[in-house]
Amino acid sequence: MTDIQAVNELLKNYAASVGSCDLQKAGEIWLTDERTTFIHPLGTEYGWQSVKDNFYGKIMGGLFAERRLELRDVQIQIYDDTAVAVFQWDFFAVTRADGKNYETHGRESHVYRRTRDGWKIIHGHYSNMPITL
Repeated sequence: MTDIQAVNELLKNYAASVGSCDLQKAGEIWLTDERTTFIHPLGTEYGWQSVKDNFYGKIMGGLFAERRLELRDVQIQIYDDTAVAVFQWDFFAVTRADGKNYETHGRESHVYRRTRDGWKIIHGHYSNMPITL
């Protein structure tokens, strides 16, 4: 498997981990130490424990009863033992509080590091789509 294919597979697993809130799957694709960071519209997470507790636990699992993350327009660059992916996403969910459908669209970037266990996400940053003026 090429590095591009491996990172693409990791991205598919990332989307699946968000959809399922599967912490075991998430722990297999993120670097699970204090160096991991993740910036999202509700905050910034420093360290795997924070990503796991806040992003997966409180936000994805706590706010949404159902989730589906679809990725598109994926661009991946490999730099030796580092990789960068930039993509757009569509997020569809059902809110836990009132059962309403929720839909957002945005863009995201990831930084990956090659480890002896394969590629791992070490940083993620996502935001809404750009505004038009």
